[in-house]
Amino acid sequence: MKVAVLGAAGGIGQALALLLKNQLPSGSELSLYDIAPVTPGVAGDLRHSPGAVK
Repeated sequence: MKVAVLGAAGGIGQALALLLKNQLPSGSELSLYDIAPVTPGVAGDLRHSPGAVK
């Protein structure tokens, strides 16, 4: 399953991305998009949480 979070750098987008990473089935792909330049930081934060999502 492929899922994209648009607006991932916002408060709701960050929480949604974390929730999705923990709830998506193993092998799913989670993509983060935002116009703000801090999106790589959000992805870095998600790497610290357990989950088998790419």
